[in-house]
Amino acid sequence: MANKVSQREGNTRLTIGLLSGMSIVAAAFAIYIGLRQDQPLAIVALVFAIACGVAACLSYRQYTALRNIRWQAELAESNKELDRVLGEQRSAVTPLSQDLPLRAQEENPFANR
Repeated sequence: MANKVSQREGNTRLTIGLLSGMSIVAAAFAIYIGLRQDQPLAIVALVFAIACGVAACLSYRQYTALRNIRWQAELAESNKELDRVLGEQRSAVTPLSQDLPLRAQEENPFANR
């Protein structure tokens, strides 16, 4: 499962790069054609550039979702290993609040006077 997720993550990252590049090239082409006084073609190129930019943003959202899934899987594995290693030690340690004396509030000079 992890290899499948990472490959999809890599493909999504590639898609983001390609869409961003296409958006930049289309925007530059729209500016160039607009300066040459061919307004209808410049509008088409500008719409294409905007569409590529929106698609790149959507691909980035998909990439971050896939990355979060991978991170959660990696954290679950490391937490499982940490629980295995520290399992005995955690049960032997008593919380600090149980070791405090009960009259600690009475000994505090700044407690509600």
